[in-house]
Amino acid sequence: MFNCMLTLISAAAIPFSVSAQKNTVMSDPDSIQLLKKLAVIFKDYKKQPVQVNMQYSVSTNYVTNPSDTMSMKGSFFLSGTNAYLSFGDTEQILSDSVSVLVNNSSKRLLVFSESRKLMSQMKKFSDLGLPDSNQAAILDQYFVNKSQGVNGLILESRSRLYPGGLANNQMNIIYDKESKQPAEVIMVNRLLIPIEEMMPGSLTQSKYPRDIVLIGNREFMIKNKTIHYVFETIKHDSNTVMPVKISDRVVRSEEGKFVGSPGYEMYSVKEQN
Repeated sequence: MFNCMLTLISAAAIPFSVSAQKNTVMSDPDSIQLLKKLAVIFKDYKKQPVQVNMQYSVSTNYVTNPSDTMSMKGSFFLSGTNAYLSFGDTEQILSDSVSVLVNNSSKRLLVFSESRKLMSQMKKFSDLGLPDSNQAAILDQYFVNKSQGVNGLILESRSRLYPGGLANNQMNIIYDKESKQPAEVIMVNRLLIPIEEMMPGSLTQSKYPRDIVLIGNREFMIKNKTIHYVFETIKHDSNTVMPVKISDRVVRSEEGKFVGSPGYEMYSVKEQN
């Protein structure tokens, strides 16, 4: 479950990073207006402190590891150099100097003395993989359209799996019309896998026919991985305090080693640099 938590923290920001491009794509006024609306959503959502309760799920048509399929309720809190993340029976607490991973089912505590990298990953997770608000950079790499039937935007990567094929990435951002806060974020990441490299028994059979493409004289499987966030509450309250502190899970003993806090004395503790 520790590996699952690390996957959750790091996975969200990978597919939708935006970098500067030399050749700017000319865009129509409608796309500009949609991006302005997106910028408002980003700005309001990213205000700190932020406390979020959500449902997080991952699904795919081709399972290659446990993180390809999961569904769980989660929450996170972020304020400056302090952060808290909880999914299932696993928690992560971060400060400016220490990070603690807690597995309540196996009663284990993992303490990291270096927390800057994990804090950076946590902030990326809290951004939900949303691209930055640089309009020119977004338009260089994405087509921007309005969602049909809901208050939302669709970002579809200009890069394709193969010439004339599906987009590598797609993101659907559905927001609340009144609060301008995200209601759902759905990310679809696609990957080509040669048929001969596929693992037997890992394919969702109902989707098999439409997920096979012929490129040249080789057949490829299109792996579709969907990450879905459904937001139950999003709060920005300056009076909100961090739900759990480092000292609620570990403290230093007289010998200077980390041990479980009251209520966690029976947990095994491992320190990791």
